[in-house]
Amino acid sequence: MSFKPCSLVLIGAGELGSRHLQSMASLPDSCIDVVEPDALSVEKARQRLSQVQVNAAHIRFFQSIQQLSAQYDLALIATGAAVRFELSQQLLRHAKVRYLLLEKVLFQRPEHYAQMQALLEQNQVQAYVNCPRRCYPLYQQLKPLAGRKPLVMQVKGNLWGMACNSIHFIDLVSFLTSESLQSVDASQLEQRLQSKRAGYLEVTGGLRCFFSQGSELILRCTADEQAAISVSIEYSSVDGRFDIDEVKGTVHKTGDAEPLLRNMPMLYQSQLTAAVVSDLLDSGHCSLTPFVESSALHLPLIHSLLAYFRQESAELEHCPIT
Repeated sequence: MSFKPCSLVLIGAGELGSRHLQSMASLPDSCIDVVEPDALSVEKARQRLSQVQVNAAHIRFFQSIQQLSAQYDLALIATGAAVRFELSQQLLRHAKVRYLLLEKVLFQRPEHYAQMQALLEQNQVQAYVNCPRRCYPLYQQLKPLAGRKPLVMQVKGNLWGMACNSIHFIDLVSFLTSESLQSVDASQLEQRLQSKRAGYLEVTGGLRCFFSQGSELILRCTADEQAAISVSIEYSSVDGRFDIDEVKGTVHKTGDAEPLLRNMPMLYQSQLTAAVVSDLLDSGHCSLTPFVESSALHLPLIHSLLAYFRQESAELEHCPIT
């Protein structure tokens, strides 16, 4: 994988952003500007940089977008969803950017999706959304084996942040089947909880997601303290199912003594970002989900959860997840 020196900007160097920064710092001779107004987050980011090999030519920290240069090869916005749209607007109005990487959940207000698409087109920016399971070798190898459709994927666990993290599995089903998301049924949700991230909400209970060619995603979250997640895939036309252990990196098919796939554990964000950046700057493409496709996967979820939250707060105008 070749790589040319480039200029990168990271907006947000908190818990996840600092992991992106660890990965970006490995890119040879890159010039990386970071916008992070919180001093504690900057300190943590610097500590995490000290834990990895830094090949970048320089890494500079700023407090605002207005302090940045006028042009970048690639920008990555790793803030919370509450401010992501506003900061994306500010960045694209301030600087010329070739490629844009956005964290999920994209935006809290449904109208922001079309507005951002118009802004991207106006500025000729190619944007992608960081739902990285489609980058994992486990799922890339599973796709030709388990990509028949329709399928039913079930994801179950305890306090696993279902409202915020369900988009990862919606994106995964779309990746495995090439189907679009049609609707999300939130009628089996049980309670809302304060998220571990201040200012955001979480939910327990169940969500059902329906796709364009009959596939389904069934999500279940209980309020127990243990956080184990199980993932399985079943087909109406095939006996048995695939049981996926993301931590161990194995896939077992029912009835088989040996794993179908093994030794393919989940990748950390610090292992992923540099490869995505390199792919984009080398070829103009990467394995993450393009913005338009991801928006179509986000919107049914945002509408469904917003309707659920409005049962208690009728005047709510945004979906309080991140």
